[in-house]
Amino acid sequence: MIKQFVPQKTCLACQGCCRFAQAKSVWSVRLLKEEKKSLCLSTYNLPLIFASTQQQYMCVFFMPCKNKCLKYAQRPFECQLYPFLLNRCGTKVVLVVDTHCPFVQKTMHGKKFSAYAAYLAKLLRTKRYLAIFKDNIHIAGRYPGVVNLKELFSFT
Repeated sequence: MIKQFVPQKTCLACQGCCRFAQAKSVWSVRLLKEEKKSLCLSTYNLPLIFASTQQQYMCVFFMPCKNKCLKYAQRPFECQLYPFLLNRCGTKVVLVVDTHCPFVQKTMHGKKFSAYAAYLAKLLRTKRYLAIFKDNIHIAGRYPGVVNLKELFSFT
């Protein structure tokens, strides 16, 4: 499990994540091969369901009435990583941050943010994670409006 950057209480109060304007969104959660297999899914994206009371799409594991995730303890890799993401830039994969996150907006220029970004980049460059990424290059997306932090690796 990846050490979290955003405190859980702060994250749950935001009500920004796990919700989507469209059924197909660049922001919907991408799954690793192992996660896809364990969930018995045919796609690498976590399914979204339409919540008519909120008039938006939501992650299938999200409980809007409690503002909680049913799978929080075993949530997918990309959920653990957020508000940080892996972004494809040509043949490079870059660690980026989503500046839509209010906690990121408040902390982005501070020492704790810099220290966490360094921790995360170091962790994601370990042999364990590089092996995971080699088999799961689809986990890197093309996210609009993010801020590049550190190049992690290149692929061909």
